[in-house]
Amino acid sequence: MPHFFNHIMVRVEHDIPNWILEESGCFTLKSAITFFLEPRVSCGWGKFIWSSSILLSKTLVLWKVFRRRLPTDQHIQNKGLHTCSMCTLCEKHEESIQHL
Repeated sequence: MPHFFNHIMVRVEHDIPNWILEESGCFTLKSAITFFLEPRVSCGWGKFIWSSSILLSKTLVLWKVFRRRLPTDQHIQNKGLHTCSMCTLCEKHEESIQHL
């Protein structure tokens, strides 16, 4: 991670923070996000799930699915917690990302 705090300067005369990633010197969330996300890795599904036509709660679930972060029983077992894994819909297979 780049040195985030190297981009903050303090004006001595008024003790006002100066955000050097913006010409105005004012902090913006956009410039901070851009700073943390660069360099970006492009993915085909990113524009699809982060569109305004999809509810945020659904977008977060989709993001977890695509990043393989959805807390399925199999994912929880891989973390070392032992559970009885069974799909609640079919009651035949282990709950996993592939089975969902």
